[in-house]
Amino acid sequence: MERVLHSVCFCWIFSLLYMVTPLLACPENCECPLTELRIECDDINTLSSLPTFDDDPDVYSYIEQLIIERQTAITRIDNLTLRAFPRLQVLKLGGNNISEIAHDAFAGNKELTTIELDQNGFQYLPWQPFAYLFKLKKLTLAGNNLKCGDCNHHWLQELIHKNKTSKELLCWDDKTKQQIKLNDVTFDKDCILPNVSVSTNYVRLNESQRTEIDCTATGSPTPTIKWLLTPNNHSIVNITNGKKLIVHSAYHDDNGEILCEASNEAGNDIKVVNLTVQFAPKINDFYAILGEEIFYKTLFFNISGIPMPEIEIFHGTDKLAIDTEGSFLKRGENNFSPTLNSFNGSVHFVRCSHANNGNYTLVIKNTFGSDKATLYNLIFVGDPGPGFEHVNSTAQQVFPTGLTGPTNYPVYETKPSVPIPYVIVLAIIAAIIVLVACFIKFRHKKSRRHHHAFENGEVLDPLRPHAPTLPMVENPNYLNGILVFSLETHHIDRNKIHFMKALGEGAFGLVYLGTYKCINDPLHDTRVAVKRLKDAARGDARKDFEREAELLANLQHDNIVTFYGVCMEKEPFLMVFEYMENGDLNNYLRCRGPDADCLTKDEVSLLPLTYNELLYISKQIASGMVYMASQHFVHRDMATRNCLVGERLVVKIADFGMSRDVYSTDYYRIGGQTMLPVRWMPPESINYRTNTIESDVWSYGVVLWEIFEYGKQPWFGLSNVEVIEKILSNQQLECPKACPKEIFEIIKGCWERKPQDRLPIKEIFERISRFSEEMPPFLDMSGKNTLV
Repeated sequence: MERVLHSVCFCWIFSLLYMVTPLLACPENCECPLTELRIECDDINTLSSLPTFDDDPDVYSYIEQLIIERQTAITRIDNLTLRAFPRLQVLKLGGNNISEIAHDAFAGNKELTTIELDQNGFQYLPWQPFAYLFKLKKLTLAGNNLKCGDCNHHWLQELIHKNKTSKELLCWDDKTKQQIKLNDVTFDKDCILPNVSVSTNYVRLNESQRTEIDCTATGSPTPTIKWLLTPNNHSIVNITNGKKLIVHSAYHDDNGEILCEASNEAGNDIKVVNLTVQFAPKINDFYAILGEEIFYKTLFFNISGIPMPEIEIFHGTDKLAIDTEGSFLKRGENNFSPTLNSFNGSVHFVRCSHANNGNYTLVIKNTFGSDKATLYNLIFVGDPGPGFEHVNSTAQQVFPTGLTGPTNYPVYETKPSVPIPYVIVLAIIAAIIVLVACFIKFRHKKSRRHHHAFENGEVLDPLRPHAPTLPMVENPNYLNGILVFSLETHHIDRNKIHFMKALGEGAFGLVYLGTYKCINDPLHDTRVAVKRLKDAARGDARKDFEREAELLANLQHDNIVTFYGVCMEKEPFLMVFEYMENGDLNNYLRCRGPDADCLTKDEVSLLPLTYNELLYISKQIASGMVYMASQHFVHRDMATRNCLVGERLVVKIADFGMSRDVYSTDYYRIGGQTMLPVRWMPPESINYRTNTIESDVWSYGVVLWEIFEYGKQPWFGLSNVEVIEKILSNQQLECPKACPKEIFEIIKGCWERKPQDRLPIKEIFERISRFSEEMPPFLDMSGKNTLV
């Protein structure tokens, strides 16, 4: 009963805060109605540019309508501003002075249904920003000076035919020197929209089978043809008027949609091919929760297989009577989706007795095979006993999907015998009102400081942090004097630093994007990342800050982030680094992996990283680690999240301890304070908290696994406690699908249990260098790939 009350109370509080939060985070000179999830900025000429909205991304992620009108200083829609609004449905930018729009301006806004760009300065409007807005129903452009004869506007005429924009849309005709309807314009024979056709729209095959799909297109100018969201083991060859996709050996992870796109100046066209790969069933996870974490004692499982497997659960030798008509599918679906490679199920027990104790076996079958797993000695009632052992006949516990709670009907039904007293409900409502009032007061105090400016080198009032500050384990190199400091820390005049915007929050302070007039290039401003110490008076913060600055001044390498210097003549103390345009490597990999469209907000046409490029990334990180080892420096937190990516796929190691930004789900809290990256730690570091060059090598093996899994979290789906159990029992991650055997041999060499048996980092670098030199990174002159 108490758990039920807590759950109800939490849901009520969350729903109220969900409505209140957007109001409290409202930008200056804008209105944010409480319940409409809308931001409206239409006070004439109160904005000099589109707001970046990056001071509270969690709040803005709920916004569905954005209205910014009558701001004549706004001339461009860039490729970053609108990515703070993944749920945005209505965008109104009328009455501004916008004449330019980035090709990927709406890459993070796939839910857009309405875009209004009336009364702006467009003469030319490219099709690329709108190419992948599949839900777009309305685009208005009244009051712009569009050029009629520009082939780039043929796509707009197609929108008119689809009733997505007005038939009365006007354009300027240079020949007649007047405006005419765009729908009446006749484009010449050199401006024909692409038309794509594929040899089949649906392919069903078994694992390891081969298939070929042709994609051809017509249009003028001759369209460029691309296969998007392609399977892993494939190749593409040219054919007459098109490209042939060859799937050499189908794998069940290839299930889903494959896209073929043709594009030219006039516009683009896309055809979808649905790929279904049938495969034998597999139990990915089967476990029990018998404690107080959820309402009922429950058996959870995650399975995969096409066709959908038949499901049976046995208690000992007795088959349980369970509903298999939909209970085991998400959202109660009765039709198995071929694109759903795995799904969750559960059986929960409302009222238990000792008769429920014992062994439970899950059996799944389809036409391609079967699988089973057993949980031994489950104790529902009585002493906790020794617990249970997870035994799976053909599968390891590797990829359990996140569960939101039991989805089955109970095996035994029961009803609460005592109703909830009305007085308790009233008490809960009163408590909610008090909590919300406190929350509003707290947020109001912060909102009064939200929108103050930066001056030269001076943070007048920082943007509100949007990430939790988590205490991290100190890097022992700050304290043990291993490094011999030979370089003097460079002190920078803060007047040469100009702040632009907040990038995030590290473990010891905020991080900003800014510009710096570098001594080596006094005529040009250099973009930099500026880290600001939160509180110099707190504990040993200043000493740690000085130690890190001294340390970084001694690390000089092409694959380690460049440290420019510090500003310490007055508070706030600042630390200045080079700015890496493409952010952290983990996010970079996810945005350029085979599942980027599902996992990220980037545009669908971004090409996945090739095998050669993954090798190039791996080689650079190894090079930086060789240098660190030569300096007797132990990083302690090697992971893709702690590497940064610049132009032309340059990768550099960063975050040497106290300065790292926190991916909170990647760390395990010990004793309420210490945070450990256990998924990247070897057994000796977990058991004894020792950190050596050899422990960094273990972490580098996990980094390689991350790279060839395109940024996937190691041991995804397992809790940190379960991960520790796996590592200490000498279990290892499986070989990534995209990882060749030679690289996985290196990975396994990093994961030797005894530190002295692990591959030396120099040997790792040399082996990866040989592989990388045999296949240099691929350059895509279309500009869509990573090195251009």
